[in-house]
Amino acid sequence: MITRAQISVRFTGGDLAATVARKERLASRHFDAFLGSATVNLNLGLDAANWAYPDDAPVEFVIITPPQFVTALAPFVEWKTSCGYRVTIATTDVIGPTTTAIKSYIMGLYNGATPPVYILMIGDSPALLVTYTNSGGGSGGTDLPYVQMDADLYPDMIIAAGRWTTSTSWSPCGTRSWSTSSRRPATRRG
Repeated sequence: MITRAQISVRFTGGDLAATVARKERLASRHFDAFLGSATVNLNLGLDAANWAYPDDAPVEFVIITPPQFVTALAPFVEWKTSCGYRVTIATTDVIGPTTTAIKSYIMGLYNGATPPVYILMIGDSPALLVTYTNSGGGSGGTDLPYVQMDADLYPDMIIAAGRWTTSTSWSPCGTRSWSTSSRRPATRRG
């Protein structure tokens, strides 16, 4: 039985400058707090690069919804904006109603200058907003693949408060998720 060991790992062909630049673009205290407990060396190399989260970068919050719910979302959007979030509403009549179209839209945001931290999906599946993957056997499914931007199993954004389900008429005031994240963001994505 080994009781003590020292292991060294050497990466060849890596590009620390490119890694740091990508980390800076995708950085979020919100997301890193979410992922940090499950990840080893989450900020590897950033301390050495003398990098810190910028305090004034916005926290991007994207809502994907069928168009008929935009008016009902207005108070929620106003509230999140007043809490310091930069809220974008993307409607399925503009970005497309299919899993491919929605994933493509989210991927475009992720690859942009200020990727979102939070994605909020509005509407039941499959009629109003399709679930990415159906669960085996029963009803329901998962939206996780919408926020997986690379080949690993980890999400690269947070699906905010899950999915707000609704059929044809809806008011966010009656939704449990309305008050789930009532605090102002501690810092913003940079």
